[in-house]
Amino acid sequence: MGLSPGSRLGPYEIVAPVGAGGMGEVYRATDTRLHRTVAIKIISADLSGHSELRQRFEREARAISSLSHPHICPLFDVGQEGGLEYLVLEYLEGETLAASLTKRPLPIDQVLRYAIEIASALDAAHRHGIVHRDLKPGNVILTKTGAKLLDFGLAKLQAYVAPLAGPAVSALPTEKPPLTGRHTILGTFHYMAPELLEGKEADARSDLFAFGATVYEMATGRKAFDGATQASVIAAILEREPEPMSRQQPLTPPALERLVGRCLMKDPDERWQTARDLLAELQWVSHDSSASALTTPVGSAVMKRGHRRRAGSLVTAGAVVAMLALAGAGYIATMRRTPSAATMPASGGPESAADAKSPVDDRVVVGPFENRTGDRSLDAYSSVIADRLVHGLTEAGVGTIAASVAAIAGARAAVTGAYYAHDSMLEIDARITDARTGRIKYTFEPITGPRTASEALLGKLQQNVSGAAAFASLRYIGIEQLSHAPTYDAYREFAAGMDLFGGDYSTAIKHFERSAELDSQFLWSRMHMVTAYENQGQWDRALETFTPLVDRRNRLTVYERMIIDWWQARIRGQRAEALARVVEAQKMDPDNGMAGWLVAAASVSLNRPQAALDAYRTVPSEMLRPIRASATWMFWPELTALHMIGDFSGELRQARDHVQFVPQSIDYRQAEARALVGAGRVAEALRVLDDALALPGSGGQLMLAVAQELRAHGQRQASIDLANRAAAWYRSRSTEIAATASDRFGLARAFYVAERWNNARQMFEGEIRQFPNTVDYAGYLGVLAARRGDRAEAERRSASLRSVDRPYMFGEHTFWRGKIATLLHDEEIAVDLLREAFAQGKPFTIDVHRDMDLEPLQNNAGFRGLMRPKG
Repeated sequence: MGLSPGSRLGPYEIVAPVGAGGMGEVYRATDTRLHRTVAIKIISADLSGHSELRQRFEREARAISSLSHPHICPLFDVGQEGGLEYLVLEYLEGETLAASLTKRPLPIDQVLRYAIEIASALDAAHRHGIVHRDLKPGNVILTKTGAKLLDFGLAKLQAYVAPLAGPAVSALPTEKPPLTGRHTILGTFHYMAPELLEGKEADARSDLFAFGATVYEMATGRKAFDGATQASVIAAILEREPEPMSRQQPLTPPALERLVGRCLMKDPDERWQTARDLLAELQWVSHDSSASALTTPVGSAVMKRGHRRRAGSLVTAGAVVAMLALAGAGYIATMRRTPSAATMPASGGPESAADAKSPVDDRVVVGPFENRTGDRSLDAYSSVIADRLVHGLTEAGVGTIAASVAAIAGARAAVTGAYYAHDSMLEIDARITDARTGRIKYTFEPITGPRTASEALLGKLQQNVSGAAAFASLRYIGIEQLSHAPTYDAYREFAAGMDLFGGDYSTAIKHFERSAELDSQFLWSRMHMVTAYENQGQWDRALETFTPLVDRRNRLTVYERMIIDWWQARIRGQRAEALARVVEAQKMDPDNGMAGWLVAAASVSLNRPQAALDAYRTVPSEMLRPIRASATWMFWPELTALHMIGDFSGELRQARDHVQFVPQSIDYRQAEARALVGAGRVAEALRVLDDALALPGSGGQLMLAVAQELRAHGQRQASIDLANRAAAWYRSRSTEIAATASDRFGLARAFYVAERWNNARQMFEGEIRQFPNTVDYAGYLGVLAARRGDRAEAERRSASLRSVDRPYMFGEHTFWRGKIATLLHDEEIAVDLLREAFAQGKPFTIDVHRDMDLEPLQNNAGFRGLMRPKG
């Protein structure tokens, strides 16, 4: 090449040659003014005397300079130096699509991503009146930020620019005279539209033909039109149809195959007419809403799409076809869809999500892996891989082996892949695909190692696939929403932590930590550690664990970023913003339950009980049923929301259903008693309470909760009597109470609910001397002062609460001030303070509904409006 390192073109210093093409030489250079790396493209010195080539060079400059698009390589500058004309472009780090395809075809999800990006770039160019004319894999660079279209060396500037609402670009006149004569072919044969080979003028539809040929090759690894000579390639383009994509890549979505087929029509009038129409169709294919349009019978999706060749492969692999029921102990649950709204009862309360029934069969097929080594002697390795996956999944308790290939009918997902050989190295690629639509749900990182270490490769593959399949079975988060699925060992620790979550946080955290150690890239173990620390009030530990997740943000999926944003909004007390984030997450992953549950919980905290119920009904039963005994907190949003809207019969029905399933749960008995109190069935509620006191758990907390509920529903004396029983229960544990702050707090609260004001005051004064910064102790002493008419003391306590300036209060200090003002009969001040507390992040819990200190505000219009459910 002509320029040596260190030479200058104006302000640009040449660093190294990059390559050369038909349109010129390319160098890496440094812009000495801005201190950035750029690409310099010049006309080759030995061609500089060709006026036609120089005209094309100048045309490239005009074409690129009129474009600004994230997937088009931008032009920074144009210059002349020493008789050389040059362009200055962005220096792109990456490899060409052509280079990538020499190794293997792309996974379908990447095909769709890059296809959308390239189509978007073409749409931008065509709307500026520019036809590329040489679109091919060699003119697409794959960078960290996506595909970039480059080398408009053959771009043809059209005479008119299409307005957004104007006629199709393909119908516009072209600039005259053309540089390409009728018998001169410019471009790369394999991707050239028939009309160009016939010497006709190119328009936007010619680019769409090349686009189709490029996408075909991305998905299959083979050219749509090929031959041993130029003549045979031209003949193929003019006369023959390409082999169906699905024969080369059985996982090709039918809609994508149809889209590419239309791009490759011989007659331009039968192709897509604009890149914008093509782009819209691609986005539809890629979007989740495409599932219904893409759905085909399972036999077609898994077997027929492969035609005879694919079906034969499955038959020869007979023994290795596994039908994975994905059912097991603990968190491993058979995957089924949540029933549609039409199956929900119209009245009398919604059917519990935990009891939803669905006949959909969601087994997973482990199919044979494709031999892409080029060595037919390695064909048998396909069965070895599939056998290993089946064995691993079965051993893990998440799968069973089908007796016949006929059992494939009705399967929901497929585990498939391919293997490659590079010298002495072996590479295995695997993916999980929706067998009904052909859409890839998750692509594993390739596993590479020496051929001699195939056992280690298989072991790692087994870990990855078993972990992903087990996690998918939870119906917690869609596997397609994960930046990284866990290994199976990491999954097991994660599941063990989830079994203890809400009951034994300390032990649960140990399991999450172990999961993170086993697989450092799996986000969700660390995210649950964060929440576990939060729920224990260990905010410093929560933030310490959370901060590295924020640092990884750019490597996370959009869904995972939404959850990160949700937690950040919550710790700022911005509950409405937090709700908005999980609503967006739920839209992205409607078939799985975590985001829906978070929407329900967030809606309850914002006093939106009906919205909470609507969200809760979207949570799949497969997520809830296995954890009904170990994670009662998962069912609290539904039970609380039913109580908030006054649907006590619905609350009672759901609570009793849970009690029947988990008779030893004191939490579900509490919900049953609460519903009975709400329904006015006090005697039944007290019988339920008496039965529940024999169960493991805190009888004092149970009695206090029911006592508060009795008072909230007009049963003051029954409430006082039950609070006195609670106080007696706590005092019977005098030895433990002396050492346990939580029990001392329980006794003090029992005195308060029983209206034993002096006893309560003595307890709280003792506690605040030991723990002077505890807001609840200061709050109780403030309301006790207000109750006994000591305004000065009440206001002093309120002032001390106002001065609290530390994070993570979420309006609790302000809420206490509102209660103090209420009991001082400063109603308007009280309502304003309560409103401010909610704005600061105070959640609308069930305790707000039954707070006895707010009784004087029951007839205040502002208070009633504040407390009224908002949706």
